[in-house]
Amino acid sequence: MLIERARQRLGLYQSGQMRATEAQQWAQYRAGDLSAGLSYSGSTNCPACGADGKLEGEDVEAAKHEVEQVSEDDYDSWMELTVGAEYFSCDRCRLVLDSFELVDSAGLPATFEATTDVGDYWEPEYGND
Repeated sequence: MLIERARQRLGLYQSGQMRATEAQQWAQYRAGDLSAGLSYSGSTNCPACGADGKLEGEDVEAAKHEVEQVSEDDYDSWMELTVGAEYFSCDRCRLVLDSFELVDSAGLPATFEATTDVGDYWEPEYGND
């Protein structure tokens, strides 16, 4: 239902048939306004319009430390994270799915990949003494 409503609203906007108050609200919108601001994000196609949308999440399900040698004495290090998708938004059609259940029922991925600095995701080992 949310997906179909987003399609309808985008169609009305593109055809110029949106009511004046709705068109004014639509025009005031800025890209990124719909973001939940969660810690991690990735992109995927919007189920309503096909544009790039933003998956967001907080819960890291898996983390892998990656290291690459960039020169003889220099290394680059980062974390590859698998994050549970909890929120989706699309700047083009204004679709918002604000729970895992809605994200899942829309057929969007349950997880996404994110990259972060090692310092941003450091889990010290406890009890290894």
